[in-house]
Amino acid sequence: MMAHIAAYRNPAAVAGVAYALVLAVIGVFATFLAPHDPLEITLFERLAPPAWHGDGDWNHILGSDHIGRDVLSRIAWSFRTNLYVGLLGTFLGIAMGLMLVAATGIGRAAPGSAWTPPPLGLPLYGLAILTYVSGTIVSLMVMVIAGPSTPATVICAGVFSSLLPIGLILRSVQRPLQRSGGLALPLVGLTMPQGIALLAMLFALAFLMGLIIESSLSFLGVGLPPPTPSLGAMVADGRTNVVTAPWISGFPLVFGLVSVVAFWAIVIPVGRNLGRQSDQANPTETRPS
Repeated sequence: MMAHIAAYRNPAAVAGVAYALVLAVIGVFATFLAPHDPLEITLFERLAPPAWHGDGDWNHILGSDHIGRDVLSRIAWSFRTNLYVGLLGTFLGIAMGLMLVAATGIGRAAPGSAWTPPPLGLPLYGLAILTYVSGTIVSLMVMVIAGPSTPATVICAGVFSSLLPIGLILRSVQRPLQRSGGLALPLVGLTMPQGIALLAMLFALAFLMGLIIESSLSFLGVGLPPPTPSLGAMVADGRTNVVTAPWISGFPLVFGLVSVVAFWAIVIPVGRNLGRQSDQANPTETRPS
């Protein structure tokens, strides 16, 4: 069984993927789930506290911001943009991963051949760190030059979030191959449950990485242009009211931090299983230092 499929036995990975899928579903149905229009400004309801607060009410469950926009509605709508990023990253990742496998002959090595290092010589967690750092920096440069826009943010974040699906596909080729020496594609021979699990894993990685990159850009003011909802922009907007109205930035920040935790809850067990798979496939080989 492929390493990323075996990782589904890990409760942390299951929780991480489930969290990403729930956020994606919220993004799809934000129109129906959000109690208010995320762009509606209601000045006489500005800085309304959460419902459980002494002065709060259930009209604004998580409170409202400094110009009366509903915090819960803006959080729900922020996931819609990340959904686009995740879908783009997943599609590009699968397409490019399979093209690289076919074009370079990765996986054609005969049994007993030298160990093949991960993409770019990095383990999965190293590739994840490189993806975030390079994706944020390059996207920041693009936004500074071209100006912030939703399409540019989606494309930049989507392209870089595809690196993890590409890396996962390249590292998932089983070895040794069949006696025929044919090319072993990582998506060939999967059962329906395994295929669904693989797609869910790839989408979760792309979705969460895209969310982290997009939120970082929006926090810096060069991501989604206002007033488009974004977790990063909401955290930035709430800094001026962090004492009097901490819920404005607090709740988006919590979702952002949980997304980071969910991302690593997937990357760590999958990376460990990939390493274990390489060890089992090549038990007598010595890896390069």
